[in-house]
Amino acid sequence: MSHTEIYRIPNAGPIEIVGEAGNAWRGAMQLWDYIWNKYFFPSIEDELPEDVKQQIEHTPNQEGKDPYEEKAAYAKIIITMTEASKFPELNRRFWDVYKRNDVEWWEKVLMIATYDKVMILKPELPALIFAMQKYVAMRDTSNYEEQIPVLQQILEDPDAAGVCFNQTSVCGDAWEVYENNLEYNKTHVEEFLEDGEVDHYRTFEYPRDIKQYGAWDMARDLEGVIPPQEEWI
Repeated sequence: MSHTEIYRIPNAGPIEIVGEAGNAWRGAMQLWDYIWNKYFFPSIEDELPEDVKQQIEHTPNQEGKDPYEEKAAYAKIIITMTEASKFPELNRRFWDVYKRNDVEWWEKVLMIATYDKVMILKPELPALIFAMQKYVAMRDTSNYEEQIPVLQQILEDPDAAGVCFNQTSVCGDAWEVYENNLEYNKTHVEEFLEDGEVDHYRTFEYPRDIKQYGAWDMARDLEGVIPPQEEWI
């Protein structure tokens, strides 16, 4: 089964995997469904061509599943994944949901944390932990419950700068340097021997390497969004 991979960003040294949460679909993908159902579906149907509406209307229903949720999930898959090129504006609106004023601040934190190449550094990590706790209180099937203890350990680690993720182990992660790319990444490579094999992971020095990673610090898009901690409820 797939899992969510959690990486520790050091103050200096190699980024390393420090934890996993079972069933990746109970992580980022479940959150995307939640955001989609709350802010986009069914209102977005009015903007779809008739043939797509018919596809959604005739979504096969699995036994024991809620028909409405099945339709909503299918619509999200069409617009943000399988036929995203046909709906660039709708697709962008979904992934830019954190820019909307009607979205809760903690929902914005959770969404940005699921994006590719995002680094959540120490100053924003308490907000991410709180956001996950808030979500788990509503959706106890989330694998965030497994992620939270790992994030808390990183928060308390004086040698850690923050955290980053590979949202599903089915996909290659953004933090590994593959053999055919070693020359390009030679200034950011450290070799580790494990069970006779060599794994290459990017090294990192905070804050120098944020831009060099092609990564983005979550704080960049959350400036002024996260309220003072005493207001978190």
